Amino acid sequence: MVTKNRGLYVVVWISIWLLSISVSYCAQTDVDCLKSIKESVLDPYRHLNSSWNFQNSTEGFICQFTGIDCWRPDENKVLNIRLSDMGLKGCFPRGIKNCSSLTGLDLSNNQFYGEIPSDISAIVSYVISLDLSHKKFTGEIPAEISNCTYLNTLKLDSNRLSGQIPLQLGSLRRLKTFSVANNLLTGQVPTFAGLNVSADSYANNPGLCGGPLEACSGTSKSSHTAIMAGAAAVGGMTIGVLGVGIGMLFYFRKDSSVAELTLVGPAQNDEGVKATGGVVAPNPLLAIKGLVGWDAGIKIIAPDAEEASVEDINMRRVVEIQQDYEHRNQELSERLRQAKDVICKAGLEEGLAGGASGGDPERLD
Repeated sequence: MVTKNRGLYVVVWISIWLLSISVSYCAQTDVDCLKSIKESVLDPYRHLNSSWNFQNSTEGFICQFTGIDCWRPDENKVLNIRLSDMGLKGCFPRGIKNCSSLTGLDLSNNQFYGEIPSDISAIVSYVISLDLSHKKFTGEIPAEISNCTYLNTLKLDSNRLSGQIPLQLGSLRRLKTFSVANNLLTGQVPTFAGLNVSADSYANNPGLCGGPLEACSGTSKSSHTAIMAGAAAVGGMTIGVLGVGIGMLFYFRKDSSVAELTLVGPAQNDEGVKATGGVVAPNPLLAIKGLVGWDAGIKIIAPDAEEASVEDINMRRVVEIQQDYEHRNQELSERLRQAKDVICKAGLEEGLAGGASGGDPERLD
């Protein structure tokens, strides 16, 4: 009995020890998160410098920082970061990802510049409220924001964002507040499930249409055909990103080993399954493989386009081309991200060298 009790005591002690290590590690990552924010931005009005003192090592000390809410006052675990109206300058502080329990981020009314990170959902995975309004962010709104599935509030208004609003944002079913007013956005606006977005949320973006705004002009049949012909011309590399929802019809010639593939999407998933004879795959190319095999020749043609077909190509080669394309695209995206980080760091260092009033790199906009 003594041996059993001793063994139980050891197990309990080890469990408590491991739990304390886990809690300590999480707390330290949150401290590192705030350190990285302080180091990565210019703070000309010393809002952070006057409050964010990392010399203290007591549990919960960061909860006294200006703009920081913690889950508990005696625990270094950040709940919200509220840094609005502080005159901060710099790129989006990527170190925020170390605040792994963050639910609210407000960087509004500052002078942040550059692009919103393309991997934003990996940085603020669990945020409920994201306010990046009234700054100088440029580039496109990253579609990755649609992976922040807990979002209730998304404010991107009064920046210099361009391009189309990702239609994927319509999948954010918890969204209650959305605004992209006062940008340079164009194209069709998303359709949100369960959210009635007013025209004011899109104000001062003359190129936007659809939803509460004026109807978009219809896409012509010829332009649609041209797009499909372009896809054929690159040997099917873009087929992989069209998604399972594209309906695919295959016509096999009895006197030939070549199958002609006609794309007739977009279509609903169930229609796509019917069109592919019940083949279900996460990638249309795999669905094609399931129907015609690796070594079958295929010819890709665009709807209603007599001259859009390309030379017969082996299915295996199509997949190889697609995989190579995706790999190169990932490498390029990573290099571009690293280059942007270098530019932002250079802008920050220039600002530090030029004093509190300098370092606003308008050249990046």
